[in-house]
Amino acid sequence: MNGVSQAGGVYHRQFYNNQSNDMEAKNNYWGAGMTNATIDPGIYDNEDGKGEVTFYVFRTGPIPELSTVILFSVGLVAIAGYVTLRKRKNA
Repeated sequence: MNGVSQAGGVYHRQFYNNQSNDMEAKNNYWGAGMTNATIDPGIYDNEDGKGEVTFYVFRTGPIPELSTVILFSVGLVAIAGYVTLRKRKNA
């Protein structure tokens, strides 16, 4: 049986393929420090005629949300503007 064993014999799965078709779950972020060996047990596939899940290649860091990217960019522009004004003031 695949899955990550929890207390009381319960299995925790990050992905459950309950169909006969193969599936792709590539380019996902599965959590900090995850490897092929730690991701695979958390995927239910290839059991009782169920399809296989392909998860490699996977992300090694979370994908930033758009709001994070925008706020970070605005922060960089503000810092660049401050540095430029500071240089002009001191010149």
